[in-house]
Amino acid sequence: MTTWRWPISTKTYDDYMAAAYEAVSNGDSIKALAMYRKAVETAQSEYGPKDLRIATSASYLASYCASLGLLGEAEVNYKKALKLDEMNLSPNDPETIRVRNALADVLIKVFKSDEAKALLKTANSSTQNIDTIKGSQ
Repeated sequence: MTTWRWPISTKTYDDYMAAAYEAVSNGDSIKALAMYRKAVETAQSEYGPKDLRIATSASYLASYCASLGLLGEAEVNYKKALKLDEMNLSPNDPETIRVRNALADVLIKVFKSDEAKALLKTANSSTQNIDTIKGSQ
């Protein structure tokens, strides 16, 4: 007796992100969450632990989680995205600022306002230091 098997399919980071976008647009939150999570995992395995694609997918996942009220998961993923953004981009890059502000918003919602204030204070001092350095050149 022969059994039929599903074809083996290799999914890429781009496949998972596209599937997540489609699931969001179709209102399928379960599939969207699963696809964003797989995109983060796949980006780490395909491109290494410091790649910005991890930050991108983690940020999308965090944003979607926050919109669903999954604030713990949103916090974890915003922190992952921010760490990578700060490592690869400047502190005043628009994406770094967006992720930092979104993380601060989530931290406030989970009653970690002191952590949110410290995060934003550190960011402001980094930006001021960059402006001082640029001004002295």
